[in-house]
Amino acid sequence: MAEFGVDETGDIDDGVRLELGESGGVLLTAKDYQVDIAFLQVPNAFTIQIGSGSTALSLMKRYPMNTQFRLYIGTVCQFVGRTDGFDRGPSAATDISIVGRDILGRMLKKRFPADRKFLNDTYEQLTIAAIKGAGLEPYTLTIDDAAQRSATTGTPIVEKVTIEKDADLNTLFAIDSAGFTKGVDLNFVPLDVIPPKIKIVENRFKGYKNDNPIEAKLGESYYEWLKKQLEKGGLFIRAGVDPEGLEENVFLVSEPHGRQSPLYALYNRRGRKGENHTENNVLSVNFKDHATGRYAKYIVVGQGGTGKDGRKEVRGEYVDMEMREMGYDEECPVNDKTCKSTEHANFLARKMCAEARRAGKSVTYVIKGHTLPLLAAPSRRAVVAIDTCIQVFDDENGVEGVFWIERVKHKGSAGGGRTTEITIMDPDDLVFGDGGFQRGIKQKNKMFGRRRNQIEEPAEEATEPVAPVATDADTQEEVL
Repeated sequence: MAEFGVDETGDIDDGVRLELGESGGVLLTAKDYQVDIAFLQVPNAFTIQIGSGSTALSLMKRYPMNTQFRLYIGTVCQFVGRTDGFDRGPSAATDISIVGRDILGRMLKKRFPADRKFLNDTYEQLTIAAIKGAGLEPYTLTIDDAAQRSATTGTPIVEKVTIEKDADLNTLFAIDSAGFTKGVDLNFVPLDVIPPKIKIVENRFKGYKNDNPIEAKLGESYYEWLKKQLEKGGLFIRAGVDPEGLEENVFLVSEPHGRQSPLYALYNRRGRKGENHTENNVLSVNFKDHATGRYAKYIVVGQGGTGKDGRKEVRGEYVDMEMREMGYDEECPVNDKTCKSTEHANFLARKMCAEARRAGKSVTYVIKGHTLPLLAAPSRRAVVAIDTCIQVFDDENGVEGVFWIERVKHKGSAGGGRTTEITIMDPDDLVFGDGGFQRGIKQKNKMFGRRRNQIEEPAEEATEPVAPVATDADTQEEVL
């Protein structure tokens, strides 16, 4: 845990610092800046204004655009990336602004040089393909368990193979072993019988036919392509953080984790500012709660079932109790042909409600500085970070509970001091992806095991899957 001292003004020393060039390069202490870090929108970005014309000119020559940087709050590295250049206004002022983005800015600009088809098993493999394709090597990739889920769907390729072998006499004759030593195997007892041959038809597993191969088109951004694939699994890619700031190509693929213990707290209590000013750490609040685009009930209708009973309608529902309690009764029915079960329909209805709530509700708190005391250790402080949870006590707006931090925006100016905007979301509204429902897979064929398809590479051949041992259900016998 980093230590935060006190600066020359008596405030917590949690200002923004920018290091340019290789490790140990020039370190700038920013006075006027904006740093935007978000979970659902990338890349992280900054704008830092420097007020010395001579220093600015030397910086432009020494550290041109595409210079590596490390951005710190206090001594804690927030992200690493490349500068995008400089801004100078039309006035006579000698101020200059440096702008930059984290490493995903480079993945966003890199594009596929040709059409390409993927037959991967997991989202991890797709992510690695995008990282390598964008030339961001060497790299470090951290993933959570969700990234191991299948990214494509496929049907096993099975061929019927006929082989011959000697019959099992014990099975063929099915005779009582009386007269023989108890337990003797008839196949090893001298009999005046020539064992017949039997024909065995085996289902041999050859590989997989991808029902839904993943394609990339010439000119498509590696990041935009990967984002579309990860969204299906409710996953997001972000720039990771090397605490030392030495490693640039660090990536994280994960789900939003809204069910965490809160690290810190926000207090905005009515009537207590005069009584106990230190208890309220919120400077201002931007609060939005609109019913536009929201419904009291979401209904998803699909079709499921096969066989002699044919296909039947499946139906799922989710009720937004907030809307219902406020007197709304509008329903939002949707026909989704990809929905094959009631469970899937219920999930999609819940997802529709979460999307509408995220669009209609927004709460942003502004605090002084960029750190808050830890709930578990009030004498220690931590930088307010995305994908963490915070306890909120807000009497003014009726917001109370544990919320997920989606975005932080750090701002600083010579005249206005340092502030942080904290955008929170209800953990119940973090519903993404398809809920793990694999569309298009024939469940009866899943006995053939895990797919082992590889990325299609022109110079390499796909690895052949290992055939599993046939079971009784896979084998038919016929006596000649």
